[in-house]
Amino acid sequence: MRRIKKWIKKIKVRSDSGTRNPKSYVLEHSAWRLFPLSFYQTHTQAEIKRITQAAIEKIRSLIDDLEQ
Repeated sequence: MRRIKKWIKKIKVRSDSGTRNPKSYVLEHSAWRLFPLSFYQTHTQAEIKRITQAAIEKIRSLIDDLEQ
């Protein structure tokens, strides 16, 4: 049941983000975030931390490959 509720919440957030005022979307979205605002609204803090760490490690490995 929890999975269904989470799935419904994701659908609702995604549908709401399409109808938001574009000005508020721009003001709330930071260019320094790794992911779009909807990502932060649909994932838990633990998931965000894990995925962010994986993305940072991938970016670091790409930078190391460029430096060689």
